Amino acid sequence: MCGIAYTGLTFFTIKALIGLHIYVVTQFIIKPSDTTSPTPTNYSWNMNDTNNNGGWGTTGN
Repeated sequence: MCGIAYTGLTFFTIKALIGLHIYVVTQFIIKPSDTTSPTPTNYSWNMNDTNNNGGWGTTGN
């Protein structure tokens, strides 16, 4: 009786690993081609930023 349980558990584990692998691979394929993501905001420490609002660096005046 234990052999059936171990066989079922092994089968389920292998099937789950294959399913997770397929999911991760498809996410890496879909993610780069996703055009709905917004453009990233620039949070750099650029000292030549003209939209500084009184902060450090050149204010563009």
